[in-house]
Amino acid sequence: MNELNLGKNIVYYRRKNGLTQDQLAEYIGVSKSSVSKWENNFTFPDIILLPQLAALFNISVDELMGYSPQLSKERIKSLYNELALDMAKDPIKTYQRCQQLIKQYYSCFELLYYMAVLYLNHYILFKNKDEIIEECLQLCKRIETECNLPTLVKDAVSLELTIYTVIQKPHEILDILGETARPISQDCEMIGAAFQMLGNLEKANEIYQSNVYQHLLMTIQNSISLLNVNISRQDYCEKILDRIFQLIDIFHIEELHFNITAIVYLNAAHFYTTCQNNEQALLMIEKYTSLLLKTDLDFLSLHGDEFFTDITPWLNDLMLGINAPRGAQLIKESVVDVLNSPMFTALKDEKRFQVCLHQLKKLKEN
Repeated sequence: MNELNLGKNIVYYRRKNGLTQDQLAEYIGVSKSSVSKWENNFTFPDIILLPQLAALFNISVDELMGYSPQLSKERIKSLYNELALDMAKDPIKTYQRCQQLIKQYYSCFELLYYMAVLYLNHYILFKNKDEIIEECLQLCKRIETECNLPTLVKDAVSLELTIYTVIQKPHEILDILGETARPISQDCEMIGAAFQMLGNLEKANEIYQSNVYQHLLMTIQNSISLLNVNISRQDYCEKILDRIFQLIDIFHIEELHFNITAIVYLNAAHFYTTCQNNEQALLMIEKYTSLLLKTDLDFLSLHGDEFFTDITPWLNDLMLGINAPRGAQLIKESVVDVLNSPMFTALKDEKRFQVCLHQLKKLKEN
């Protein structure tokens, strides 16, 4: 449970109802100084006055006291996974359940964050997409303004930026971040070094491995963005792809991280179509299809390998844990639908492309 916020709430609801301290004191039958002491948390109202105050403000006693139920991190993760599966089957009914949870646990900021992530990953299922996105933003803003956990606030800001990227609002992104790229924080390196100095080499190893893992994926993601920004510079893009593929081979990214590998193949295919190099584009589509066919999409999860041997504790501690943010069926639908994108129109009559599309449609139906 949260700590009580009685004094803060009396101030809030008194002002919301347009009352002065004198008016509230007169209504309750106490002195103005008593009201002032309540609002500054010097004293609390007598317990028999709480129902009277709540009735005046037209709220419950629990709301007046700021007595808000909280959910454990494990329960929130479990709820998210359950709701993600249900969302693909019945988005309207699941959305209604989400709204009830948000209302019930409106001060459980970690749950609000998960609900915002859930909405962002599934808004495409709704007719009122703009309204769902707006709800995502409002949940983020509530966390940013009301939550006192710096790490969760930082996550909420990051999610807000992701939302602005999805809905293509660049000015909002620049308003928050500014226009200059700052050096990457070395917090993880310092934490690892601290554990190393303390002689806790096991923990230091976990920290360093998780940091290499993050930087590796970020390098590939940023290289894909670099590819798209320079897509008209064929020679440069070839160099970018060459280095990305070397990283994929060296670090066994196909086995390590399905999603980033799939994104690489799709973006490479798109690049080659713009160069009218259909042979290479088809090769990338075939690699994409092969990756999907050998991946168990029903049990998609983050994991380590023989190099990243000790990142499991760190992965489990992520906001969403090791599980995919979407249900398996929605993932299957999206991996097929992407081949129907206009960026692959030049390939649609190619037999090899049709074979891939047919294989993925069968995958979608399973």
